[in-house]
Amino acid sequence: MPRPTRERPRRHRRASDDRCPKGLFVCFEGLDGSGKSTQARLLQEALGAPALSLREPSKGPFGTAIRATARTGRLSPLREHGLFLKDREWDCHHNILPALKAGITVVMDRYIISNIAYQGALGVPLHSILEDNLDFPWPDLTILLELDVPKALARIRDSRGECGLFEREGFLRKVSAILNILELPNVVRLDASLGEKTILKKVLKIVKDLTDANGILAEHRPRMRQG
Repeated sequence: MPRPTRERPRRHRRASDDRCPKGLFVCFEGLDGSGKSTQARLLQEALGAPALSLREPSKGPFGTAIRATARTGRLSPLREHGLFLKDREWDCHHNILPALKAGITVVMDRYIISNIAYQGALGVPLHSILEDNLDFPWPDLTILLELDVPKALARIRDSRGECGLFEREGFLRKVSAILNILELPNVVRLDASLGEKTILKKVLKIVKDLTDANGILAEHRPRMRQG
């Protein structure tokens, strides 16, 4: 599996950096079927206003183009990665940063970590994806919902009846392997096999602890686990 270079890149801007956002930036990541969309919705509902719920791909022009490829045919991995970067830039400019600067909590369903894991599983070098994302604001908190691939596939089939390209077992195993070797900034890993209410309770406690600590978790530069 590709490894990042030993060169130390610039650190990410945290969403809590003094130069930009004042709101809390929370992201949910995980395999399809892990329940991240459900937990993102439940957290947004629990927080109430002001809280903005977003997802990737966005509803903007580049996000719409990404979703269209599911119908018109897939792009090459590098072109698809480039489209995700353009979509993220658009979303940060139009939605994420304005909301955070206004003190609004942003709850994201997928963000940079999905870009790393999914496009990485398609063969885009991991260190290149990391470097390409260094100028985007990094979430104050990412909840990574961990679930075995067979359980994820079973959930997908139960809810949709069939699996798409990004949901084939071999591909999801590659995605899962990348998620397992990443050492990620401001990430808390939770067992996605727990009940929805149990997970939400844990998430709410983590968010409360985070806000009580002035919105900052221990910061780390994203990298891979060695070995």
